[in-house]
Amino acid sequence: MEDFVRYVKRTLVQLAGLAFFVTACLVLVGKGQYVSGWLIGCGLNLLYFIMLCSRSVKALKLDPAKAAAVIRGGSALRILMIVLMFIVILQFPAINYWAALAGILTYRILIYAQAIYTALSHGKNK
Repeated sequence: MEDFVRYVKRTLVQLAGLAFFVTACLVLVGKGQYVSGWLIGCGLNLLYFIMLCSRSVKALKLDPAKAAAVIRGGSALRILMIVLMFIVILQFPAINYWAALAGILTYRILIYAQAIYTALSHGKNK
């Protein structure tokens, strides 16, 4: 469980750091019109990740059949939340929905980057 908590903390810091870094880059290159969508998407992404972690901890305490049901239910709830929030975002023309979508996808980008880094670092150790 300590490893899981360490992973969650590290990932939250990385997601927040990535959000801050990209926000700074957008402002520096004069693309401030994308910042609101980006930050809203990143906020949704953080909420999604926290909900995912909460369900995962809950599932660890259950027997396998109940754990699978909890995970499936949580997955549907998280996807529904993202879809509904994206529909709300579409109602505000000042918010760039492509930037919001990019912010929502930052967790996936981070996971792939971590996988590539792990694969490359394991390849060097051989």
